[in-house]
Amino acid sequence: MITAPLRTGTRLEKPTGIPHAPETISCSLPFGTTAMNLANRLILITRPEPGACESARLITRHGGRALLAPLMTIEPATDPRPFLRAMAELDTFDAIVLTSANAARAFIAALPEGIVPPPLLTVGNKTARILEQAGLTAIVPDRPMGGETLGHELLKRFPDCRRLLFPRAEEGREELISLLEQAGKPIETVTAYRSVPVTRLPETLLDRLPEVDALPFFSPRTVEIFLDLLPKGAASLPARAVIAALSPLTAETLIRYALRVDLIAPANDGEGMISALIDYWESSNNPPSR
Repeated sequence: MITAPLRTGTRLEKPTGIPHAPETISCSLPFGTTAMNLANRLILITRPEPGACESARLITRHGGRALLAPLMTIEPATDPRPFLRAMAELDTFDAIVLTSANAARAFIAALPEGIVPPPLLTVGNKTARILEQAGLTAIVPDRPMGGETLGHELLKRFPDCRRLLFPRAEEGREELISLLEQAGKPIETVTAYRSVPVTRLPETLLDRLPEVDALPFFSPRTVEIFLDLLPKGAASLPARAVIAALSPLTAETLIRYALRVDLIAPANDGEGMISALIDYWESSNNPPSR
């Protein structure tokens, strides 16, 4: 665990020159802050847009600085036809599983006008809010902690379901699928989008890395891309930086790279991650470094 204090801040820091990413990252940030819980600490955000800017706004609102370096861009599926066919046959499914905000956005964009979908189960509150903003109702586990928890929730609520639809990333993981298939619930997976990784880290990020106070990781794939692209791998990370995981699965990936995990967010969304960092520093009783 980290015992040394970390640096802090209130403005957005933006590395540039990221292949496969927008040339500039423009976030509309509030002029003031509502709290100073992050005490000017510098937090590296590697999640793709639009989540990166959403996290930056939260960090700034709480008196921190966000260093943005998205490691992936979200793009349409290489072949969208299976996804679109499934969306045209929604009435043949008993439930739909959405394990990311990106999947929810793709689902909304492809939803035929006037169609009421079958029950929608989401991995967390953030994904549910995206659906609710589009006028859809979502079911969220009582304690959202990732795909496995969502699978158990589905089995509890819909024990008799026979056909499930799982729109996901092209490079999605298999844990949820395995859990449901072992329970005798075949699930039809379709690619709704793809996450395209960057091919190198920007020099600005490498230069600023020693100043970073926290490295929150929002997915296992982000961990893999980041550590594989670092010139010295995990050895390049500042020893005093807090390492945080959004889910137990992300934490397992960090451990696989021989990294410690200082905290796992109690809620599977960006707000839960920032709240967990604030709680961590407040409970550690350490002032920020300068």
